[in-house]
Amino acid sequence: MKIKDEGIYLFSKKHGEKFLILQIFSKTYGLIKCLSRISKKNHLLINLDLISFELDYKDKDSFGFIKFYQKKINTIDNVFLNLIKASASELCMKLLPTWEENLVIYKSLHRLSQLFNLNNDLIVAEYVKWEFQFLGCLGYGLDVKKCSQTGSDNVYYISPKSGNSISYEVGRKYEKKLFKIPDCLKNNFSRFQISEIESCLKISGFFLQKISDTDKKYIFRNQLVNMVSKL
Repeated sequence: MKIKDEGIYLFSKKHGEKFLILQIFSKTYGLIKCLSRISKKNHLLINLDLISFELDYKDKDSFGFIKFYQKKINTIDNVFLNLIKASASELCMKLLPTWEENLVIYKSLHRLSQLFNLNNDLIVAEYVKWEFQFLGCLGYGLDVKKCSQTGSDNVYYISPKSGNSISYEVGRKYEKKLFKIPDCLKNNFSRFQISEIESCLKISGFFLQKISDTDKKYIFRNQLVNMVSKL
């Protein structure tokens, strides 16, 4: 079988002497793992680069062979942005099933790849918004608009057990077991402080780990969290 599509490059690793295993996020088919011959053009790719490709494969349980064209050579040298791209790629590879279309995730990854005109504070705010949207796509969307028990919009805490938001009055006697909702989550990051970003990453990180089948380690995300603490 053969498919043609556009996609987003996530990662590659060497497989034998002549091949690489590539992981890409296809616009139409979702996460795909495939083989490519080692060539100079492989080394030009970085996380979240946009490609067009052709894939030949026997079935979805085996590695097909990919031929791809990089749509635009990446010339942006921003260590912080590159780390964010690597973290988003890592989460997709570790938490998404293969061959499952998700246009929302595809478009959100594309937006992340275009953040080079922003300063680092705004870049990381966009990334945090992406993580919470990603959680929603995985079925763990967090509603910070209304208290799950009273219906009030005066929310203050998030329950780590249920992911529901609750008001201060409902949650204050359990506050040591709850996450306080950073104000930036309520105002969609129209204003924020770096300390709030750190709190958001702690909350999203908890739920990302919670939905993992095993105790997954997110190497690039951990590096990003450490870098944010120094901003």
